[in-house]
Amino acid sequence: MLFRCGGLVVSSARGAFLEGWLLVFPERHVTSLRHLSSTELRELDLIIECLRVVFLKEYGVPLFAFEHGSPTDRTRHTGRCVDHAHLHCMPHPSFKLSDLEQFTRTLVSCFSDLLTLERPEEPYVLVIDGSEAMMLYETGVIPSQWMRRIMAKAMGVPELWDWRLHPQSRVVEATNQRMAVLVEGMKA
Repeated sequence: MLFRCGGLVVSSARGAFLEGWLLVFPERHVTSLRHLSSTELRELDLIIECLRVVFLKEYGVPLFAFEHGSPTDRTRHTGRCVDHAHLHCMPHPSFKLSDLEQFTRTLVSCFSDLLTLERPEEPYVLVIDGSEAMMLYETGVIPSQWMRRIMAKAMGVPELWDWRLHPQSRVVEATNQRMAVLVEGMKA
């Protein structure tokens, strides 16, 4: 764990094939960010704003983030491989997301706005694409780690998509070291 904000935790991501890759997740168990409380969603908005600044300052690129979201039905495959809500955040200008163009999408201005949207009946992917925009794509059933597969291919390392097979310990440790210094600086 790098730091905590209210009921949310920020940690490096095992299997990261890009330095700076972080996970943001709630301490309490929920299967989707859409199941967070209004307070937790406001905390998530604050964390995202902080990470936007950090990624621009430290890596010179904007934040890219995604969640494989879940409806209340846990039996439907959502693309994620861990049954606990988590948001992947990384420093990257953008990935080609042509794979998502086929799906119905909804523009979301901030995480707090998720409470105003109708609850999905199908799995979805939520994406912050390197700009200020956040899109919710109604994907339905998709393969495990689907977004990681897309990103690994776009970065020229298609074989690294599975974090279980490729934990990328050196990249994770580099992220931990760099982010730990930043977190200590924020406390000072």
